[in-house]
Amino acid sequence: MLSVLWEIIIPLLIAFAVGLLTGWLLWRWRRTRVTGTEWDELTSMADANRSGIIDLRDQRDQLGRELELTRGRLDTTGAEMERLSTLTVESRSVMDSLESDLGVATEKVTELDSGLATARARIADLEGELAASEARRAELEGDLGKAANRSADTEEGMGAAAARIAQLEGELVTARGRTGELEGELGAVVARSGQLEIDVDQADKRVAMLTSDLDTATGRVAELESEIEGLRADMEAAAVAPAVESVAAVLFTDLGTDWHEGTTALGTPGSDHADDLQAVSGIGPKLEELLNGFGVRSWEQLAALDDADVAKIDAALEDFPGRIQRDQWVEQARAFMANGHEPVDWSVARPTPSWAQGTTSLGTYGAGHTDDLKVINGVGPTMEGVLNDFGITAWEQVAALNSDEVERVGEAIEAFPGRIERDRWVEQARELVDRFPEVDSRPTRETFLEASGDEDPWS
Repeated sequence: MLSVLWEIIIPLLIAFAVGLLTGWLLWRWRRTRVTGTEWDELTSMADANRSGIIDLRDQRDQLGRELELTRGRLDTTGAEMERLSTLTVESRSVMDSLESDLGVATEKVTELDSGLATARARIADLEGELAASEARRAELEGDLGKAANRSADTEEGMGAAAARIAQLEGELVTARGRTGELEGELGAVVARSGQLEIDVDQADKRVAMLTSDLDTATGRVAELESEIEGLRADMEAAAVAPAVESVAAVLFTDLGTDWHEGTTALGTPGSDHADDLQAVSGIGPKLEELLNGFGVRSWEQLAALDDADVAKIDAALEDFPGRIQRDQWVEQARAFMANGHEPVDWSVARPTPSWAQGTTSLGTYGAGHTDDLKVINGVGPTMEGVLNDFGITAWEQVAALNSDEVERVGEAIEAFPGRIERDRWVEQARELVDRFPEVDSRPTRETFLEASGDEDPWS
Protein backbone atom coordinates (compact mmCIF):
# COMPACT_ATOMS: atom_id res chain seq x y z
CA MET A 1 0.00 0.00 0.00
CA LEU A 2 2.84 2.45 0.85
CA SER A 3 4.62 1.73 -2.41
CA VAL A 4 1.49 2.60 -4.39
CA LEU A 5 1.11 5.92 -2.56
CA TRP A 6 4.72 6.90 -3.20
CA GLU A 7 4.34 6.02 -6.90
CA ILE A 8 1.52 8.61 -7.07
CA ILE A 9 3.06 11.37 -4.92
CA ILE A 10 6.59 11.45 -6.41
CA PRO A 11 5.49 12.01 -10.09
CA LEU A 12 3.11 14.75 -8.94
CA LEU A 13 5.88 16.57 -7.08
CA ILE A 14 8.26 16.27 -10.04
CA ALA A 15 5.60 17.59 -12.41
CA PHE A 16 4.91 20.48 -10.05
CA ALA A 17 8.62 21.39 -9.85
CA VAL A 18 9.09 21.18 -13.65
CA GLY A 19 6.04 23.35 -14.28
CA LEU A 20 7.17 25.94 -11.77
CA LEU A 21 10.66 26.07 -13.26
CA THR A 22 9.35 26.31 -16.84
CA GLY A 23 7.01 29.14 -15.95
CA TRP A 24 9.77 31.08 -14.24
CA LEU A 25 12.12 30.67 -17.23
CA LEU A 26 9.46 31.77 -19.69
CA TRP A 27 8.68 34.72 -17.53
CA ARG A 28 12.34 35.75 -17.40
CA TRP A 29 12.81 35.21 -21.14
CA ARG A 30 9.75 37.03 -22.28
CA ARG A 31 9.57 39.67 -19.55
CA THR A 32 10.67 42.49 -21.79
CA ARG A 33 8.95 41.20 -24.88
CA VAL A 34 5.39 40.43 -23.80
CA THR A 35 2.50 42.66 -24.65
CA GLY A 36 -0.30 43.52 -22.31
CA THR A 37 -2.42 40.77 -23.78
CA GLU A 38 0.32 38.23 -23.38
CA TRP A 39 0.93 39.41 -19.85
CA ASP A 40 -2.75 38.87 -19.03
CA GLU A 41 -2.55 35.36 -20.50
CA LEU A 42 0.56 34.61 -18.48
CA THR A 43 -1.14 35.97 -15.36
CA SER A 44 -4.15 33.79 -16.06
CA MET A 45 -1.85 30.76 -16.54
CA ALA A 46 -0.07 31.56 -13.26
CA ASP A 47 -3.41 31.74 -11.46
CA ALA A 48 -4.33 28.40 -13.01
CA ASN A 49 -0.99 26.93 -11.87
CA ARG A 50 -1.58 28.28 -8.35
CA SER A 51 -5.00 26.62 -8.34
CA GLY A 52 -3.37 23.38 -9.52
CA ILE A 53 -0.75 23.65 -6.80
CA ILE A 54 -3.50 24.13 -4.20
CA ASP A 55 -5.29 21.06 -5.59
CA LEU A 56 -2.04 19.10 -5.44
CA ARG A 57 -1.54 20.18 -1.84
CA ASP A 58 -5.10 19.06 -0.98
CA GLN A 59 -4.40 15.73 -2.70
CA ARG A 60 -1.14 15.45 -0.77
CA ASP A 61 -2.93 16.09 2.54
CA GLN A 62 -5.64 13.57 1.62
CA LEU A 63 -2.98 10.99 0.73
CA GLY A 64 -1.23 11.72 4.06
CA ARG A 65 -4.41 11.06 5.97
CA GLU A 66 -4.96 7.86 4.02
CA LEU A 67 -1.35 6.92 4.79
CA GLU A 68 -2.00 7.37 8.53
CA LEU A 69 -5.17 5.28 8.30
CA THR A 70 -3.22 2.63 6.42
CA ARG A 71 -0.52 2.64 9.10
CA GLY A 72 -3.22 2.25 11.81
CA ARG A 73 -4.72 -0.66 9.90
CA LEU A 74 -1.27 -2.20 9.56
CA ASP A 75 -0.73 -1.88 13.34
CA THR A 76 -4.14 -3.46 14.00
CA THR A 77 -3.36 -6.22 11.50
CA GLY A 78 -0.03 -6.88 13.25
CA ALA A 79 -1.72 -7.16 16.65
CA GLU A 80 -4.36 -9.45 15.19
CA MET A 81 -1.63 -11.61 13.65
CA GLU A 82 0.12 -11.83 17.04
CA ARG A 83 -3.19 -12.82 18.70
CA LEU A 84 -3.82 -15.44 16.03
CA SER A 85 -0.28 -16.74 16.56
CA THR A 86 -0.93 -16.99 20.32
CA LEU A 87 -4.25 -18.77 19.67
CA THR A 88 -2.44 -21.17 17.34
CA VAL A 89 0.05 -22.03 20.07
CA GLU A 90 -2.77 -22.47 22.61
CA SER A 91 -4.73 -24.63 20.15
CA ARG A 92 -1.72 -26.84 19.66
CA SER A 93 -1.39 -27.15 23.46
CA VAL A 94 -5.09 -28.06 23.78
CA MET A 95 -4.73 -30.61 20.99
CA ASP A 96 -1.75 -32.16 22.77
CA SER A 97 -3.77 -32.28 26.01
CA LEU A 98 -6.74 -33.85 24.21
CA GLU A 99 -4.45 -36.43 22.64
CA SER A 100 -3.08 -37.22 26.11
CA ASP A 101 -6.63 -37.48 27.55
CA LEU A 102 -7.57 -39.76 24.67
CA GLY A 103 -4.66 -42.02 25.58
CA VAL A 104 -5.75 -42.07 29.23
CA ALA A 105 -9.36 -42.77 28.20
CA THR A 106 -8.18 -45.62 26.00
CA GLU A 107 -6.24 -47.09 28.93
CA LYS A 108 -9.33 -46.65 31.17
CA VAL A 109 -11.51 -48.49 28.63
CA THR A 110 -8.97 -51.30 28.59
CA GLU A 111 -8.98 -51.35 32.42
CA LEU A 112 -12.81 -51.40 32.48
CA ASP A 113 -12.84 -54.27 29.99
CA SER A 114 -10.46 -56.17 32.26
CA GLY A 115 -12.57 -55.33 35.33
CA LEU A 116 -15.71 -56.54 33.56
CA ALA A 117 -14.03 -59.83 32.67
CA THR A 118 -12.95 -60.21 36.30
CA ALA A 119 -16.49 -59.41 37.52
CA ARG A 120 -17.96 -61.98 35.12
CA ALA A 121 -15.50 -64.57 36.35
CA ARG A 122 -16.38 -63.73 39.97
CA ILE A 123 -20.10 -64.03 39.19
CA ALA A 124 -19.42 -67.46 37.72
CA ASP A 125 -17.53 -68.40 40.91
CA LEU A 126 -20.43 -67.14 43.05
CA GLU A 127 -22.85 -69.18 40.97
CA GLY A 128 -20.75 -72.26 41.62
CA GLU A 129 -20.57 -71.52 45.34
CA LEU A 130 -24.32 -70.91 45.42
CA ALA A 131 -24.91 -74.25 43.73
CA ALA A 132 -22.68 -75.90 46.32
CA SER A 133 -24.63 -74.13 49.07
CA GLU A 134 -27.89 -75.45 47.60
CA ALA A 135 -26.45 -78.94 47.50
CA ARG A 136 -25.32 -78.63 51.12
CA ARG A 137 -28.75 -77.37 52.07
CA ALA A 138 -30.33 -80.43 50.44
CA GLU A 139 -27.89 -82.63 52.34
CA LEU A 140 -28.80 -80.89 55.61
CA GLU A 141 -32.48 -81.42 54.88
CA GLY A 142 -31.81 -85.09 54.30
CA ASP A 143 -29.85 -85.31 57.52
CA LEU A 144 -32.65 -83.62 59.40
CA GLY A 145 -35.16 -86.08 57.99
CA LYS A 146 -32.98 -88.99 59.05
CA ALA A 147 -32.50 -87.45 62.49
CA ALA A 148 -36.26 -87.02 62.85
CA ASN A 149 -36.87 -90.65 61.95
CA ARG A 150 -34.22 -91.89 64.34
CA SER A 151 -35.58 -89.75 67.20
CA ALA A 152 -38.70 -91.94 67.38
CA ASP A 153 -36.87 -95.27 67.79
CA THR A 154 -34.92 -95.63 71.03
CA GLU A 155 -33.18 -93.69 73.76
CA GLU A 156 -29.90 -94.34 72.00
CA GLY A 157 -31.42 -92.98 68.78
CA MET A 158 -32.59 -89.87 70.62
CA GLY A 159 -29.11 -89.30 72.00
CA ALA A 160 -27.68 -89.64 68.48
CA ALA A 161 -30.28 -87.17 67.21
CA ALA A 162 -29.21 -84.70 69.91
CA ALA A 163 -25.58 -85.07 68.85
CA ARG A 164 -26.60 -84.68 65.22
CA ILE A 165 -28.58 -81.56 66.08
CA ALA A 166 -25.52 -80.05 67.75
CA GLN A 167 -23.49 -80.90 64.66
CA LEU A 168 -26.15 -79.39 62.40
CA GLU A 169 -26.15 -76.26 64.53
CA GLY A 170 -22.43 -75.91 63.98
CA GLU A 171 -22.93 -76.42 60.26
CA LEU A 172 -25.71 -73.83 60.28
CA VAL A 173 -23.40 -71.33 61.98
CA THR A 174 -20.85 -72.05 59.25
CA ALA A 175 -23.57 -71.67 56.61
CA ARG A 176 -24.56 -68.31 58.11
CA GLY A 177 -20.95 -67.20 58.01
CA ARG A 178 -20.64 -68.32 54.40
CA THR A 179 -23.89 -66.54 53.56
CA GLY A 180 -22.43 -63.36 55.05
CA GLU A 181 -19.27 -63.82 53.00
CA LEU A 182 -21.32 -64.33 49.84
CA GLU A 183 -23.32 -61.21 50.61
CA GLY A 184 -20.09 -59.27 51.15
CA GLU A 185 -18.66 -60.55 47.88
CA LEU A 186 -21.90 -59.72 46.11
CA GLY A 187 -21.70 -56.22 47.56
CA ALA A 188 -18.17 -55.92 46.18
CA VAL A 189 -19.36 -57.12 42.77
CA VAL A 190 -22.21 -54.61 42.87
CA ALA A 191 -19.80 -51.79 43.78
CA ARG A 192 -17.41 -52.82 41.02
CA SER A 193 -20.19 -53.23 38.44
CA GLY A 194 -21.20 -49.63 39.15
CA GLN A 195 -17.82 -48.52 37.70
CA LEU A 196 -18.14 -50.51 34.52
CA GLU A 197 -19.47 -48.74 31.46
CA ILE A 198 -20.11 -51.91 29.44
CA ASP A 199 -22.82 -54.54 30.07
CA VAL A 200 -23.88 -52.79 33.32
CA ASP A 201 -27.54 -53.75 32.96
CA GLN A 202 -26.72 -57.41 32.42
CA ALA A 203 -24.37 -57.48 35.42
CA ASP A 204 -26.96 -55.76 37.62
CA LYS A 205 -29.61 -58.32 36.64
CA ARG A 206 -27.26 -61.18 37.42
CA VAL A 207 -26.34 -59.65 40.79
CA ALA A 208 -30.04 -59.24 41.57
CA MET A 209 -30.62 -62.92 40.75
CA LEU A 210 -27.73 -63.95 43.01
CA THR A 211 -29.03 -61.70 45.80
CA SER A 212 -32.48 -63.27 45.47
CA ASP A 213 -30.93 -66.75 45.63
CA LEU A 214 -28.99 -65.75 48.75
CA ASP A 215 -32.18 -64.44 50.36
CA THR A 216 -33.82 -67.77 49.56
CA ALA A 217 -30.89 -69.65 51.08
CA THR A 218 -31.06 -67.43 54.19
CA GLY A 219 -34.76 -68.16 54.52
CA ARG A 220 -34.04 -71.85 54.23
CA VAL A 221 -31.47 -71.60 57.02
CA ALA A 222 -34.20 -70.12 59.21
CA GLU A 223 -36.50 -73.02 58.26
CA LEU A 224 -33.78 -75.50 59.20
CA GLU A 225 -33.41 -73.78 62.57
CA SER A 226 -37.16 -74.08 63.07
CA GLU A 227 -37.02 -77.79 62.30
CA ILE A 228 -34.16 -78.21 64.80
CA GLU A 229 -36.28 -76.49 67.45
CA GLY A 230 -39.08 -78.91 66.62
CA LEU A 231 -36.76 -81.85 67.15
CA ARG A 232 -35.70 -80.40 70.50
CA ALA A 233 -39.33 -80.11 71.55
CA ASP A 234 -39.94 -83.74 70.58
CA MET A 235 -36.92 -84.83 72.63
CA GLU A 236 -38.13 -82.90 75.67
CA ALA A 237 -41.59 -84.45 75.36
CA ALA A 238 -40.04 -87.94 75.24
CA ALA A 239 -37.97 -87.05 78.36
CA VAL A 240 -34.97 -88.97 77.07
CA ALA A 241 -32.51 -86.12 76.46
CA PRO A 242 -32.26 -82.44 77.38
CA ALA A 243 -32.96 -79.83 74.75
CA VAL A 244 -29.81 -78.57 73.03
CA GLU A 245 -29.43 -74.84 73.53
CA SER A 246 -27.51 -72.46 71.31
CA VAL A 247 -23.72 -72.70 71.28
CA ALA A 248 -23.32 -69.54 73.35
CA ALA A 249 -25.79 -70.73 76.03
CA VAL A 250 -24.09 -74.14 76.37
CA LEU A 251 -20.64 -72.66 76.75
CA PHE A 252 -21.74 -70.05 79.26
CA THR A 253 -23.75 -72.00 81.76
CA ASP A 254 -20.93 -71.09 84.16
CA LEU A 255 -18.56 -68.20 83.48
CA GLY A 256 -16.55 -68.89 86.60
CA THR A 257 -15.21 -66.25 88.98
CA ASP A 258 -11.49 -66.28 88.30
CA TRP A 259 -11.84 -62.95 86.51
CA HIS A 260 -13.57 -61.27 89.49
CA GLU A 261 -11.80 -58.40 91.19
CA GLY A 262 -13.78 -56.22 93.57
CA THR A 263 -17.12 -54.70 92.64
CA THR A 264 -18.23 -51.88 90.36
CA ALA A 265 -19.90 -48.65 91.44
CA LEU A 266 -23.19 -50.31 90.48
CA GLY A 267 -22.61 -53.31 92.72
CA THR A 268 -21.88 -55.82 89.93
CA PRO A 269 -18.67 -57.92 89.89
CA GLY A 270 -15.50 -56.06 88.95
CA SER A 271 -12.90 -57.42 86.52
CA ASP A 272 -9.15 -58.00 86.72
CA HIS A 273 -8.65 -56.91 83.10
CA ALA A 274 -10.07 -54.58 80.45
CA ASP A 275 -11.42 -55.42 76.97
CA ASP A 276 -12.40 -53.28 74.00
CA LEU A 277 -16.07 -52.71 74.80
CA GLN A 278 -16.56 -50.97 71.46
CA ALA A 279 -16.21 -54.38 69.81
CA VAL A 280 -19.76 -54.98 71.10
CA SER A 281 -22.20 -53.72 68.47
CA GLY A 282 -24.10 -50.74 69.87
CA ILE A 283 -21.32 -49.51 72.21
CA GLY A 284 -19.53 -46.41 70.98
CA PRO A 285 -16.84 -44.22 72.57
CA LYS A 286 -19.30 -42.33 74.79
CA LEU A 287 -20.99 -45.47 76.13
CA GLU A 288 -17.64 -47.18 76.71
CA GLU A 289 -16.48 -44.15 78.70
CA LEU A 290 -19.67 -44.23 80.81
CA LEU A 291 -19.35 -47.97 81.45
CA ASN A 292 -15.67 -47.65 82.37
CA GLY A 293 -16.64 -44.88 84.78
CA PHE A 294 -18.97 -47.31 86.55
CA GLY A 295 -16.22 -49.97 86.62
CA VAL A 296 -17.54 -52.13 83.74
CA ARG A 297 -14.43 -52.81 81.67
CA SER A 298 -14.51 -56.39 80.35
CA TRP A 299 -16.63 -58.66 78.17
CA GLU A 300 -16.98 -61.11 81.08
CA GLN A 301 -18.75 -58.44 83.12
CA LEU A 302 -21.29 -57.95 80.33
CA ALA A 303 -21.70 -61.71 79.73
CA ALA A 304 -22.42 -62.31 83.44
CA LEU A 305 -25.21 -59.70 83.74
CA ASP A 306 -28.58 -60.98 84.93
CA ASP A 307 -31.91 -59.18 84.55
CA ALA A 308 -31.44 -57.23 87.79
CA ASP A 309 -27.93 -56.13 86.77
CA VAL A 310 -29.20 -55.11 83.32
CA ALA A 311 -31.96 -53.02 84.90
CA LYS A 312 -29.43 -51.38 87.25
CA ILE A 313 -26.98 -50.46 84.47
CA ASP A 314 -29.82 -49.42 82.15
CA ALA A 315 -31.05 -46.99 84.82
CA ALA A 316 -27.53 -45.58 85.19
CA LEU A 317 -27.29 -45.05 81.41
CA GLU A 318 -30.21 -42.65 81.55
CA ASP A 319 -29.50 -41.13 78.12
CA PHE A 320 -29.58 -44.58 76.47
CA PRO A 321 -32.68 -46.39 77.83
CA GLY A 322 -33.17 -49.97 76.67
CA ARG A 323 -29.87 -50.06 74.79
CA ILE A 324 -28.55 -53.19 76.57
CA GLN A 325 -31.50 -55.39 75.59
CA ARG A 326 -32.02 -53.79 72.20
CA ASP A 327 -28.44 -54.37 71.07
CA GLN A 328 -28.08 -57.69 72.95
CA TRP A 329 -24.88 -56.77 74.78
CA VAL A 330 -25.06 -59.82 77.03
CA GLU A 331 -25.56 -62.23 74.10
CA GLN A 332 -22.73 -60.61 72.14
CA ALA A 333 -20.31 -60.81 75.06
CA ARG A 334 -21.16 -64.49 75.55
CA ALA A 335 -20.56 -65.12 71.85
CA PHE A 336 -17.12 -63.48 72.24
CA MET A 337 -16.36 -65.92 75.07
CA ALA A 338 -17.54 -68.83 72.93
CA ASN A 339 -15.16 -67.68 70.21
CA GLY A 340 -12.13 -68.01 72.50
CA HIS A 341 -12.36 -64.51 73.93
CA GLU A 342 -12.33 -63.05 70.42
CA PRO A 343 -14.94 -60.72 68.84
CA VAL A 344 -17.42 -62.15 66.32
CA ASP A 345 -19.43 -60.50 63.56
CA TRP A 346 -22.77 -60.17 65.34
CA SER A 347 -24.59 -59.53 62.07
CA VAL A 348 -23.65 -63.13 61.14
CA ALA A 349 -23.66 -64.82 64.56
CA ARG A 350 -26.85 -63.12 65.80
CA PRO A 351 -29.50 -65.85 66.44
CA THR A 352 -32.49 -65.71 64.14
CA PRO A 353 -35.79 -65.48 66.07
CA SER A 354 -38.30 -68.28 65.49
CA TRP A 355 -40.89 -65.80 64.22
CA ALA A 356 -38.54 -64.30 61.61
CA GLN A 357 -39.35 -64.96 57.98
CA GLY A 358 -37.14 -63.40 55.29
CA THR A 359 -35.97 -59.80 55.45
CA THR A 360 -37.54 -56.39 54.91
CA SER A 361 -36.46 -53.91 52.25
CA LEU A 362 -34.41 -52.21 55.01
CA GLY A 363 -32.49 -55.40 55.81
CA THR A 364 -34.23 -56.09 59.16
CA TYR A 365 -36.05 -59.30 60.10
CA GLY A 366 -39.21 -60.02 58.15
CA ALA A 367 -42.27 -61.63 59.77
CA GLY A 368 -44.92 -64.09 58.67
CA HIS A 369 -47.81 -62.37 60.48
CA THR A 370 -49.35 -58.92 60.79
CA ASP A 371 -50.14 -56.93 63.95
CA ASP A 372 -51.85 -53.59 64.38
CA LEU A 373 -48.79 -51.33 64.70
CA LYS A 374 -51.04 -48.44 65.73
CA VAL A 375 -51.25 -50.04 69.20
CA ILE A 376 -47.71 -48.66 69.63
CA ASN A 377 -48.08 -45.09 70.82
CA GLY A 378 -46.67 -42.68 68.21
CA VAL A 379 -47.60 -44.89 65.23
CA GLY A 380 -50.62 -43.56 63.39
CA PRO A 381 -52.29 -44.74 60.16
CA THR A 382 -49.85 -42.84 57.93
CA MET A 383 -46.80 -44.10 59.79
CA GLU A 384 -48.16 -47.65 59.83
CA GLY A 385 -48.57 -47.49 56.05
CA VAL A 386 -44.97 -46.32 55.64
CA LEU A 387 -43.66 -49.13 57.87
CA ASN A 388 -45.80 -51.73 56.09
CA ASP A 389 -44.38 -50.58 52.74
CA PHE A 390 -40.89 -51.34 54.08
CA GLY A 391 -42.08 -54.81 55.21
CA ILE A 392 -42.45 -54.04 58.95
CA THR A 393 -45.84 -55.51 59.90
CA ALA A 394 -45.40 -57.16 63.33
CA TRP A 395 -44.66 -56.07 66.90
CA GLU A 396 -41.75 -58.53 67.08
CA GLN A 397 -39.99 -56.76 64.20
CA VAL A 398 -40.10 -53.45 66.09
CA ALA A 399 -39.12 -55.09 69.40
CA ALA A 400 -36.07 -56.75 67.79
CA LEU A 401 -34.59 -53.55 66.32
CA ASN A 402 -31.05 -52.86 67.51
CA SER A 403 -29.46 -49.39 67.54
CA ASP A 404 -28.07 -49.63 64.00
CA GLU A 405 -31.43 -50.82 62.70
CA VAL A 406 -33.28 -48.07 64.62
CA GLU A 407 -31.02 -45.53 62.89
CA ARG A 408 -31.60 -47.21 59.51
CA VAL A 409 -35.39 -47.23 59.90
CA GLY A 410 -35.30 -43.67 61.26
CA GLU A 411 -33.47 -42.48 58.14
CA ALA A 412 -36.01 -44.27 55.94
CA ILE A 413 -38.97 -42.50 57.59
CA GLU A 414 -37.21 -39.20 56.99
CA ALA A 415 -40.33 -37.10 57.56
CA PHE A 416 -40.35 -38.18 61.25
CA PRO A 417 -36.73 -37.88 62.51
CA GLY A 418 -36.10 -39.24 66.02
CA ARG A 419 -39.63 -40.59 66.38
CA ILE A 420 -38.57 -44.17 67.23
CA GLU A 421 -36.39 -43.18 70.22
CA ARG A 422 -38.60 -40.30 71.31
CA ASP A 423 -41.77 -42.42 71.50
CA ARG A 424 -39.86 -45.56 72.69
CA TRP A 425 -41.31 -47.83 70.02
CA VAL A 426 -38.91 -50.70 70.80
CA GLU A 427 -39.73 -50.74 74.53
CA GLN A 428 -43.47 -50.50 73.81
CA ALA A 429 -43.29 -53.35 71.30
CA ARG A 430 -41.41 -55.59 73.74
CA GLU A 431 -43.99 -54.97 76.43
CA LEU A 432 -46.79 -55.76 73.98
CA VAL A 433 -45.12 -59.01 72.87
CA ASP A 434 -44.66 -60.07 76.50
CA ARG A 435 -48.25 -59.14 77.35
CA PHE A 436 -49.81 -60.77 74.27
CA PRO A 437 -47.60 -63.75 73.32
CA GLU A 438 -50.33 -65.42 71.21
CA VAL A 439 -50.39 -63.86 67.75
CA ASP A 440 -54.00 -64.83 67.04
CA SER A 441 -55.34 -63.11 70.15
CA ARG A 442 -53.59 -59.77 69.83
CA PRO A 443 -55.74 -56.63 69.98
CA THR A 444 -56.19 -53.83 67.48
CA ARG A 445 -55.74 -50.21 68.49
CA GLU A 446 -59.48 -49.84 69.06
CA THR A 447 -59.95 -52.98 71.15
CA PHE A 448 -56.80 -52.25 73.14
CA LEU A 449 -57.98 -48.78 74.09
CA GLU A 450 -61.45 -50.08 74.94
CA ALA A 451 -59.98 -52.71 77.27
CA SER A 452 -57.61 -50.23 78.92
CA GLY A 453 -60.17 -47.45 79.27
CA ASP A 454 -57.47 -44.99 78.28
CA GLU A 455 -57.19 -43.06 75.03
CA ASP A 456 -53.43 -42.95 75.32
CA PRO A 457 -52.12 -45.74 77.61
CA TRP A 458 -48.48 -44.85 76.98
CA SER A 459 -48.77 -41.24 78.08
